[in-house]
Amino acid sequence: MELSAEIEFLIKSSSISETNNWEKEILDIIPKIKYWDWIFECASRNSIAPLMFYNLQKSGTITNCPMEFSEKLNITYKTEVLRKLKIRGVFSEISQKLYLNNIMIMPLKGIILQHEIYIEPSLRPMIDIDILIREIDTEKAINLLLDMGCKETVYSESRFIDSLKHHYPPLFYKGISVELHRSLVDDYDPVQINLSNFWETSVLSEIEGIKVFKPENCHLLIYLCHHVYSSQKGGSVKLIWYCDIYFYLLKYSSSLNWDYFMQLVSEYNAEKTVYYSLGTVKFIFEYTGLPEMVYSKINEYCKKPSIIYKYLENENINFTNEHYFQKFLHIDGSVNKLKYLSNRLFPSYSFIKNKYKTNSQLKIFSGYFIEFSSFIFQGIKAMYLYFTRRD
Repeated sequence: MELSAEIEFLIKSSSISETNNWEKEILDIIPKIKYWDWIFECASRNSIAPLMFYNLQKSGTITNCPMEFSEKLNITYKTEVLRKLKIRGVFSEISQKLYLNNIMIMPLKGIILQHEIYIEPSLRPMIDIDILIREIDTEKAINLLLDMGCKETVYSESRFIDSLKHHYPPLFYKGISVELHRSLVDDYDPVQINLSNFWETSVLSEIEGIKVFKPENCHLLIYLCHHVYSSQKGGSVKLIWYCDIYFYLLKYSSSLNWDYFMQLVSEYNAEKTVYYSLGTVKFIFEYTGLPEMVYSKINEYCKKPSIIYKYLENENINFTNEHYFQKFLHIDGSVNKLKYLSNRLFPSYSFIKNKYKTNSQLKIFSGYFIEFSSFIFQGIKAMYLYFTRRD
């Protein structure tokens, strides 16, 4: 597939190699680039602008880029450094509070990846803080965080729907969103990662001076692959999420127990999500460090990974939502399915009031009508796409 110079530049500059060949490839691409403003906008949207700035500056190739573009990247990088300090401060306070109350935590995604695989934490931007806790500690943890000043600004449709989801409505502390995860996937997700195994194989580590559990490498890779696949299915794709997997493979691929990894993928019913994501990483970054047995699975499950390029080019991609109907089918029992439907069709009063930011009874009534109509329309569409899809 022939790529534009702009797309090539985005990918190359977010996946630095220590060889001189990398610098030569960048220098060869730069004269062909026409739309520098577009590159910056796309890099910002995909959360790779700080990483691009670091790589280009370290290699010295940034001097060959337009000054205005370089300055924009520099400002974004410095802004992320400051935001990183704020997020790390919030994480430290929250972790300390939970730790002192005998609640052990496991950071997910951004925090653990910043700590594990990025040279500087600010190279991996974060929007929120994701923390896995044991379900038995959930109510105690939420109350502790509310006591320390966290605010509830997002309300759920119902407690029942909360009980099916893998994380609770986010809390906000000092302007930062904090999500407490009771699990890694929704109860009705076809992929089911064994939570007990996830905890039992984790390793005690330390971040910001706080003792935390770090996921075992095979489990974390499975989780990262499933997260990016699910997000893409829902219409959200970021190049930084694929960078996460790519850099994780660069660091751990040679020491990973791939037989164990593939066994877990099979047990968790995660073949499609994991091998599609790994195939996309292979496709984007031309990664060649996977075992042959993994490549054979990739060839089976990842036939059209080029959608990431279409997204980067900002084409109007028709993301579908039939996977939501697939998840609905996995809700246990007819009674629970009906309960789920009724709670989605008629969500809580606080949910409508908060979502539509109103105290007007008329507007709240209108909100209920919009939610009801939207859910019916999306549900019919999802059912149609699910039953007419071609795998």
